Amino acid sequence: MSQRRGAALLFLALAAIAAVLRFPQLANRPMHADEAVNADKLGTLLEHGSFEYSTADFHGPTLYYLALATVRAAGFKRYADLNEVALRAVPALIGVLLVAAHFWLVPHLGLPAAACAALFTAVSPAMVYYSRYFIHETLLVFLTFCAMLALLAYFRSPSAARALAVGALFGLMYATKETWIIAAVCMAVAAVGRASARLLSLALSRASRNDPCRARCQRNSGRAESPPAGTIAPTELANCAPGEAKAQGRLSARHVWFAALTALLGAAALVAAWFPARRAARVDPAITLRGE
Repeated sequence: MSQRRGAALLFLALAAIAAVLRFPQLANRPMHADEAVNADKLGTLLEHGSFEYSTADFHGPTLYYLALATVRAAGFKRYADLNEVALRAVPALIGVLLVAAHFWLVPHLGLPAAACAALFTAVSPAMVYYSRYFIHETLLVFLTFCAMLALLAYFRSPSAARALAVGALFGLMYATKETWIIAAVCMAVAAVGRASARLLSLALSRASRNDPCRARCQRNSGRAESPPAGTIAPTELANCAPGEAKAQGRLSARHVWFAALTALLGAAALVAAWFPARRAARVDPAITLRGE
């Protein structure tokens, strides 16, 4: 318990470093055009309570509704009252939470690796810059990171609650920005690759242990010790008939089906995003002119 408390204090300190780099002087830089567009959508939502998604341009509503909750909590009621600090404080807070979320990476990577990752995220010039920029990118990165943590937690100890968390986070990614599909496909490819590598490793290990020629090879060579799991020494290969060993290892069916389902959902989402974009490009000359 004391080690966990010490780790928590360490990540709180790293989050404080992130906050020091993200919150000061938020109003010093002029608003970018993208920030102004997002501010206009937030102002409309604040005054009229409505948001209309466009398949031709702009992004999802997650950032606007999150910002709506924060500006209302800060006492803003009119579009005209919004300012740079009120808007940019939202991604700045998300950037700090992203650093703090590395605490849940400790069970998977260990404290030194997780702490170093959090430190680099806290002081990275790119991460600091985008955390002071009222656009969707920092929120999408945060949700993607949390989705990865939820996936790791599910594979470590499967449960309905963790599965629901994975689904909710992927849904929020989808509602934030259309480029979520890139991260989702990368996760799916990594999951399938990891599952395939583990399956191959287990198969080689089981084949090595159960290979009927292994015992004969060791008797012929007079060696009592076994070579590393999944390998056969070159001197043993000369005494073994080819094709005797058979792979026996296999992954848990649950893990294989989960990886396959993730890949299938990623492919379906990619197709679903592709066709509306092509249809919008055909009917909207502005998109065609921009080369989108």
